[in-house]
Amino acid sequence: MKTFTEEITNRIFRLIIKSEGISLALIGEQASLLKKVALDVVEHDLEWNARRSVEDLMIVEPADGNIGINEIKKLESFFMHRPLGGQRKYAIIHDAERFTTEAANAFLKLLEEPPYYAVILLTSISWNSIISTIRSRCFAFDVKTPEEPLKQLKAKYREKVKYIYAVCYSDFKVLEFCLDKDIENIINELIRYESLEFTELLKELIEIEKDDLTLEKRLKLHKIHVELIRRFVKGSKSKFFSMFVALKDALTAGNTFSNIREFAKTVRSIVQDIPIISHTSYWNRIVNLDLLEWLIELVDSGFSVEEEDYLWLNSLIRRKVSSLNKDLVIYRIVSVLAKSAWRDKHA
Repeated sequence: MKTFTEEITNRIFRLIIKSEGISLALIGEQASLLKKVALDVVEHDLEWNARRSVEDLMIVEPADGNIGINEIKKLESFFMHRPLGGQRKYAIIHDAERFTTEAANAFLKLLEEPPYYAVILLTSISWNSIISTIRSRCFAFDVKTPEEPLKQLKAKYREKVKYIYAVCYSDFKVLEFCLDKDIENIINELIRYESLEFTELLKELIEIEKDDLTLEKRLKLHKIHVELIRRFVKGSKSKFFSMFVALKDALTAGNTFSNIREFAKTVRSIVQDIPIISHTSYWNRIVNLDLLEWLIELVDSGFSVEEEDYLWLNSLIRRKVSSLNKDLVIYRIVSVLAKSAWRDKHA
């Protein structure tokens, strides 16, 4: 059966067939999509089977936020032996931007002289932050969200697609989940959030953050974030501090760094939509479809976001670990949009 990623998978594997000891990089904004494509590339090998997935495939992911020297030593040991079956052994290294300096230097030696049967696949959402000597030794492929599943999503949910589109666009696992399942009940829950007060939304947020973030919870989390942001923008300066304290307490109730990054991702998605409306005619690129009317009102009022704030959000989202003051980080995130609203109201 043809998959949504088959086109790019075919391109990559044609290059692998022609090469010996090859290193490739899959780069893009979606970690989940990059992981899927990397695994699809391996399974594209006609000689691949379940037994080989144990002996001829090694997957490396960050441990405690980083990829350290121990992981590189395991990779070196892995490639010391020839494949169990077929002609190639595969190593997939996810979040390659999280190499420690020591690990990056050690990994570079492997890239310089890989065995002829080695296929090394890196995935990264922050390719430019990886040292140039590693980047120069890899064939890089830009992996974007496929158009076809997004069209299928719109056809399946019609006018209600606007409530789930932003998350599906940014997370391929959620996109597949929404295409595979009937999530009408989840969408109704998302619609319900629009009528909740600020404090009620915070209670819902804390409840979601208690346990692991499932695909269903990702949809809910984004919508709760969106509604909290709208209330900050709508609010007055006099209420800002009390709202900020309440939000801070909610975001720091569990895994603080993860919670803050997820909130920053939602703010960034809104920040990305605003210039599309204000400066282009490509409105089909807007992802927060449920916010379209609100965003148009903001733009018509002269609302804008500074480039410095957008770059800061990107930097925050791509950080390996948090060494920043959490209170100041949360304050700046909510201020990115709120300060623009105040400026325009009192211009």
